[in-house]
Amino acid sequence: NGMLVQNAVGIGVIQPRSMLDVGGTIRFGDGSVQSTSANFLGSKTNGIWDKMGTFFGESDFNMNNDVYKPITNDTIGTYVVDCNNDGSIIYVGTPISTVENIGNVGNVTAYRWCNKQWCIMGETMVGDVSSAIQNSYTGEQFGTSISVDGTGHTIIIGSPLASKIDETTGSGLQNCGKISIYKWQNSDWTNVYTYYGNTSNMYLGQTVKVNKNGDTYLVGGRGLNYIYCIHNELVNFQYTNEYQVDSIDKTTGEISTENNYGSSLDLNREGTVIAVGCSNENVTVGSNTYNAGTVYMYLKRFNSEKNKLVFDSNYFIKINAPDPTNNQRFGSSVSLTSSGLRIAIGGPNF
Repeated sequence: NGMLVQNAVGIGVIQPRSMLDVGGTIRFGDGSVQSTSANFLGSKTNGIWDKMGTFFGESDFNMNNDVYKPITNDTIGTYVVDCNNDGSIIYVGTPISTVENIGNVGNVTAYRWCNKQWCIMGETMVGDVSSAIQNSYTGEQFGTSISVDGTGHTIIIGSPLASKIDETTGSGLQNCGKISIYKWQNSDWTNVYTYYGNTSNMYLGQTVKVNKNGDTYLVGGRGLNYIYCIHNELVNFQYTNEYQVDSIDKTTGEISTENNYGSSLDLNREGTVIAVGCSNENVTVGSNTYNAGTVYMYLKRFNSEKNKLVFDSNYFIKINAPDPTNNQRFGSSVSLTSSGLRIAIGGPNF
């Protein structure tokens, strides 16, 4: 009856007695339906969802050493959500919020269940206003994608419209995109790592995912035939504060930039199994070819040169859309179990 559903667009369902619904509908095995809502967390008892606290936030949030940034969220239904393992912390990304009178800058807020109500956990994380200035005052849409680890103390946030100045050439990289990794340290959120796309119009951060152990991150963009895998360096069996960035791609021509490679991402708890959605990939049946979509599965393999387990561009298995027709968008969403042995795949036009 909906015990564990994670990372569907606009809705996050956790243990049977708690869920966050901010713009979606879900049907349970007993026939009950939870419809669209925008502002409450509910608990399901006997097929009925009851409110589990309502939070009315203020429009100003204290950020960056007591400098207040006014934030307004005027459009309902433009939220991205996630939660930690036990559902005690929920995260809401609002990529089109207005910050300092600049639209689409975006923000992400964490809420913790305490004393039978939802309280803001630390300061709200806000997009970079300077990026908007470099991009003709178009915000970076910070919070377009978010993903948290099992503890709820590590979060990766995508900003696909971020722009920056190339330090080598001095030219602008419009819509290169970026990802930001935050950790809960000293009772507040600390930005421990930021990575920008290296060319214009990569839209890096359109999709992001962190494993439940919080040490491996996946990042996708738009119109790319590769994704990035970012992970903490392991030295003497201890994770360091250094991050290694690798790419996973296909150079055989099997994946083109039009196939939406990386349209969805997931990985298992240990970060050893990866699922990558490719929702516009061609599937051939007999003499007919359809852009129905596929999902690529990757496993960590031992690399003798590096003397460690790594992901490479040789996928383990490819899952094609069953009974394919054009524009099914199979692979638009993927969700792996913690072990990585089972996968759910969404095809919204199936």
